[in-house]
Amino acid sequence: MGLTKDFTTGGGLTATGAYHRIGHLSLQIDKDDDDSTVVLVNWNIEIHKDAASREAGAPPVGGFNARSELNLAGSANQYNLIKQGYIHLKTLDDYTDAVDN
Repeated sequence: MGLTKDFTTGGGLTATGAYHRIGHLSLQIDKDDDDSTVVLVNWNIEIHKDAASREAGAPPVGGFNARSELNLAGSANQYNLIKQGYIHLKTLDDYTDAVDN
């Protein structure tokens, strides 16, 4: 599971159809200003040249970290942290044209 979208490195090289995947995630349980419990999810996004390169074990060509509050609303996606990560990514301006892979 991952997303496909073009990626340009800081050096200006473009990987058309790059494969973006969640490589790691962590949870952080905290309290908000009202003393209610909030669960934050931190995702590490790995960006590979394409899905075949990732499957072949090639190292990522880029990556970044994303963070959002865990959906605890009882929806169908509540317990699938990976799926929530991809749903969150697709809300970001840079990922509006990303395609599920």
